[in-house]
Amino acid sequence: MPFLDHDFVEVAATWPPDLKLGSRGEGVPKEPSRSLLPAEVIYRTKGYSPVAGVHHLNGPVLGMLRDALTNNTRTMLGSNTLWRLAVLEMWLQSMKA
Repeated sequence: MPFLDHDFVEVAATWPPDLKLGSRGEGVPKEPSRSLLPAEVIYRTKGYSPVAGVHHLNGPVLGMLRDALTNNTRTMLGSNTLWRLAVLEMWLQSMKA
């Protein structure tokens, strides 16, 4: 994953939003990479990045996840934080099409 290199991500974080969002967010990192990486790397389809299943979590990580999922903190608008994140995720998924 060449575009997830730690140093590259740190530099990309300093770019202004209009650069990051142009060309669906891909133009800026891909353009200068054309002279460094083969086209097969730059234009390959996105791969699957597995996330550990919840049943594999234990210790402090499991506790942190449990706390996040059962947190009833209310936002300034009076709604549950976790609910707002779930609604945002559903909306983002609906926008992929």
